[in-house]
Amino acid sequence: KHIPATLEIRDVVQSPPDVGYYDVVVAFGLLHHIPSYAYRQRFMQILGSRIKPGGVLIVAAWCFYEFDRFRARIIPWQNDLANSVEAHDYLLDWRRGQTAWRYCHYVDEAEHAQLIRATGLQEIITYRADGFTNTVNRYSILKRN
Repeated sequence: KHIPATLEIRDVVQSPPDVGYYDVVVAFGLLHHIPSYAYRQRFMQILGSRIKPGGVLIVAAWCFYEFDRFRARIIPWQNDLANSVEAHDYLLDWRRGQTAWRYCHYVDEAEHAQLIRATGLQEIITYRADGFTNTVNRYSILKRN
């Protein structure tokens, strides 16, 4: 069965979802790449405000810091940047055949809960999935009543 749907792919920095309301919004592989708690919180507030009554928001955060294999990829911040990052901000060497550094923020359980509250939505479930241990990502499904 096909459900009528419109898929929107957008650059949330250049074009945040500031108009329209949605039945479902999904943000995977994104939250841990947003620098600054204030920006992550604002992002979640915007997403929460765009959900229709009865609609859902599904978000995921990569829990890389909890795994030795990912912590081994952390490289030190350069001196000029070290004082401008927040706790749990890391630079990872992605090592895919070339030098490729990625900014990643480890969203711990406490911050995840704060970001969920910032949406103003009801938490239906939060769970872990993916990877060898089925725990690499933390997912939350939220609903507007």
